[in-house]
Amino acid sequence: MKTSLHLLRIAALGLTSAAALTFSSCTPVQQQGAGISALGDGALGAIFGDDSDDVVRAAAIKESNDRKAGKYNRGGDQLAPPAPKPKKTSRYPLATPIAGTTNQVISPYPPHNVIDVKGFRTGQLARDPSTAPIGPDGKPDISKAKIFEMP
Repeated sequence: MKTSLHLLRIAALGLTSAAALTFSSCTPVQQQGAGISALGDGALGAIFGDDSDDVVRAAAIKESNDRKAGKYNRGGDQLAPPAPKPKKTSRYPLATPIAGTTNQVISPYPPHNVIDVKGFRTGQLARDPSTAPIGPDGKPDISKAKIFEMP
């Protein structure tokens, strides 16, 4: 009876020390890893040690070794800032590329037609023929069509 009570006390102390060490980690992932590691090492200390101090000592040694090995995030939990958006150098709107194609884009102008841009490169200017006004001869005046930039 005394032995099982002693083992129960050791297990409770091991869980308590593991929880305390878990909360000293930086991120949730590291907290989980520290908790699992501390539990495992605390259990080994309880099995092979002669008293409950071995549980705490084993967990503390593991925590100390992990810190020395640089396993913890020293910079805090902040994520890297988002990449800056490319600065637009053109005064014209950018067409939308169509996934899986290199020769077609979606016009930035209503009705947002698909436009064949074969031969154009990124950054070049192109015209949306669907925005060209109809001339007196009944044909579209492409020179007055709205301009967009190639993505």
